Amino acid sequence: LTRARPGFIAALVWLLASQGSASDYRKWRGLARRNWAFLTGSADHTRVLASYLGIGYWFYDNHVLHDFGITLLDSEGISVRKLQWADTRLDGFLPARTAPR
Repeated sequence: LTRARPGFIAALVWLLASQGSASDYRKWRGLARRNWAFLTGSADHTRVLASYLGIGYWFYDNHVLHDFGITLLDSEGISVRKLQWADTRLDGFLPARTAPR
């Protein structure tokens, strides 16, 4: 998505701030794209954001398990569409491109 859409920003929520930084994760996974933002915050803020996005997560031993979900937000931060585990197609997830004027 981020390659196909210039100006598109992907924001990933970092759930385990206590186990390394988002920067460490970015390096470990090779996610060096400039239009990817890693969000991190307190446990309370993370719970609120995950709830707003409809993503459940829980801890098991030293691991965090979580639901899969991609949420498309508009410029005001309002949820427009969601892509979840059972969705098999991306058709219609992103709005159609309009031709430049």
